[in-house]
Amino acid sequence: MRDQTEGDVVAIDGRAYCPWQSGTIPAMRMIVRLLSIAMVLSGCATASNGTPDDAAAARSDLAVDVEETVTNLTELMSAQAYYGRFSGTVLVARGDTVIYHESFGFSDATGGHPNTNDTVYGIGSVAKQFTAAGIMRLVENGQIELTDTVARFFPELGPFVERVTIHDLLSMSSGILEDFAQTKTYDLASVVLPKPTPIATAELLGFFGEVTEFFRPGRRFDYANINYVILAALIEKLSGTDLNSYLTEHFWTPLRLGSIAFGLENTDTSRVARAYTGIPLTHDEPEFWHDSWVLGAGGVYSTAHDLYRWMKTLSDGGVFSPDLTAALFGRHQRTGNEWYGYGWVTGQRHGRTYRYHEGGTVGYISEAGFYPDDDVYIVILSNHTHELERLGLTVRHMQDVARQLHSVLNGFPSNAPPVPVERSRTDLSGRYSVAGFEYEFRNDGEAVSIVAEQGSPSIMDVAFGRELTENTRRFRRVMRVAEALGNDDFRTIWWRAEIPLRIAISAGFVADAWANLTGEKGELVSVNFYRLPTEERPNVYW
Repeated sequence: MRDQTEGDVVAIDGRAYCPWQSGTIPAMRMIVRLLSIAMVLSGCATASNGTPDDAAAARSDLAVDVEETVTNLTELMSAQAYYGRFSGTVLVARGDTVIYHESFGFSDATGGHPNTNDTVYGIGSVAKQFTAAGIMRLVENGQIELTDTVARFFPELGPFVERVTIHDLLSMSSGILEDFAQTKTYDLASVVLPKPTPIATAELLGFFGEVTEFFRPGRRFDYANINYVILAALIEKLSGTDLNSYLTEHFWTPLRLGSIAFGLENTDTSRVARAYTGIPLTHDEPEFWHDSWVLGAGGVYSTAHDLYRWMKTLSDGGVFSPDLTAALFGRHQRTGNEWYGYGWVTGQRHGRTYRYHEGGTVGYISEAGFYPDDDVYIVILSNHTHELERLGLTVRHMQDVARQLHSVLNGFPSNAPPVPVERSRTDLSGRYSVAGFEYEFRNDGEAVSIVAEQGSPSIMDVAFGRELTENTRRFRRVMRVAEALGNDDFRTIWWRAEIPLRIAISAGFVADAWANLTGEKGELVSVNFYRLPTEERPNVYW
């Protein structure tokens, strides 16, 4: 499909598809029989959301069927990439075996250079686990104790840090107000954006002057990057070297993790994926930020494979003693239904323990984690996000992709939009309506694009369910239909359909056609579209 506007939604390569379809089966073929199948209202099986309540129904062994898992992961990520929703690398490994390692999109969109499995990405806050490891090395060497106060090393930060310990910093419970924003509202007007020029560690540490109290240290969890900036400054102070050199000497070189480095200047830039914004339609390069501004809290670059090898070695006890390893993964501060350790989050996925950390910055988004009881490792690295003002949308979308990935690994289906068969010759040119919104199909001989008209929303965005916020009756109606189709919930659609479509649904034809599409496409574009002006066909809409 060639995206033209935010309204490009359903027709791809001359074929029409419903983007809300659950799983990997394309949308329905033409109606050739309405009453040939017995009464079935529920349609296809509903995809699970992959909540912990589903754990009893999940397979007892993660990724037990490697071939099936790889097929499902390929379908999931290929669909995300096809619609411009993912550019990057995904790796899944079990023990010492990588079972899935694929890359999508472009490391250099202008030059047409694709991402590969050797591409290096910015990993955002996933970097915090390396800073935490650096601190634990200092503990192991007897240079510090977790109960030491920050004032012992940085009295210039003010009297409040006399009550803040290294443990408080590591577990995000220091109570320090200052961060990369001047208020806790995190509105753009208050954000202190990193600059393109480097900043010295001492200057960065004192950027806000004396720090102030937001709450009593250790009282509760509050995620703040400044905690790990202070920790990185402590590493540099006690080691007498810069953060990259320290981490390279103690971890990355001994473990042969050659792609990992702090700071772009310490990275093989020929392998680094350019950071882009404008997902899913454009590739715009964001303003460059020097990594020294996020010292210890971000600014690390890595391949997916080296992150996997790091997690595997750490989990196997090849980095620290059992006591120090347990401290890294400890449940120190509760955050929602999960726990924050030292640069690691511990939660549940389908009833299984999962240790991980997410990372996000403008142009890069990531997640790295593992199931310790199953010896399964997951890395998701991407170099295409929304712009700064809407970066939260990328975070939520990546979380949704990760949820579906976890569902696949636990034996549940994903909810990926279908990828079309190429080279169909069906001409779908014309104007269509869905739920009162209007779209025009344009066919240039190579591909069909769908353009939203008169302020209509992008139905593809409805399919991903993250970006539209319009609170009107029409919009709520199309959202209900999108959600129903996404779950194969034909019963819900039945109640909103005209009589001819009710007959088709009741006869089971819609569910049957949905699940058994071959290579051809009939006149009916989709169960929720009709051609404008109305022709001799059911006037189907909601």
